[in-house]
Amino acid sequence: MGRRIVCLVVLLVMAFPCWTLRSEEVSESTRLMETIGTPYPPQESYSYPDGGAIAIDLAMGRPLGFAAMVLGAGLALIAMPFALASHTTGPVYERLVVEPYMFTVCRPLGEF
Repeated sequence: MGRRIVCLVVLLVMAFPCWTLRSEEVSESTRLMETIGTPYPPQESYSYPDGGAIAIDLAMGRPLGFAAMVLGAGLALIAMPFALASHTTGPVYERLVVEPYMFTVCRPLGEF
């Protein structure tokens, strides 16, 4: 019985995380920024990609990017002896390992 209650509480906390983030108190720095303005420049407007671009990226872009990561890492291992001899390990690593990783993992979903 006790285990069920613990599981229920954990599920409720996980399902409604905004309950723990909600605060009615406003900090002094927030009040100050509302009265005199923020010292930071205004943010540029960002337009989010549409659902179709996100779906295509999720269905095709990310799997192809992952395949490029695996293939690039394998090719980098094969090319490393030659790159060491010609002192070009940096560009080989950048093109075959870093760029596929950045494309697959680091860019926002739906942006190509």
